Amino acid sequence: MSLITINNEVPMMFKEFKLSHKWRYIIFKMNDKLTEVIIDKIGQYDETYDDFTKALSPKAARFCVYDLHYTQVNGKREKIIFYLWSPSKCSLKEKVIFSATKVLVKQVFEGIAAEVQATCDSELDIERVLDKVKSVSRE
Repeated sequence: MSLITINNEVPMMFKEFKLSHKWRYIIFKMNDKLTEVIIDKIGQYDETYDDFTKALSPKAARFCVYDLHYTQVNGKREKIIFYLWSPSKCSLKEKVIFSATKVLVKQVFEGIAAEVQATCDSELDIERVLDKVKSVSRE
């Protein structure tokens, strides 16, 4: 397997995503040769969690970051969630490459509050994600 790289736009877009709050999510994919992580889709700020999950292909693995807004007893919260989407219908080669590249990608995404690994729609359920975020949050 060749060395996987991260396109220069990826860290720049993540930094802007984190600081500007003008997008709801960013979805990343591998290029056609499966050698470089690149930007696939940017979700506008008014898009919903359902819009985000519908943007994920049932046949292709993806890395994602999502700006999650939720309410706790002590007020509103906002956390950036990292996703590894690896659906059962994607190729074994793609699953292996995404799994092996996850650590490298996460190093670029400084400030992630929680990580979600999902292989099916039920694992993307917002309640499951909120439970995960609240379990790792220091609030």
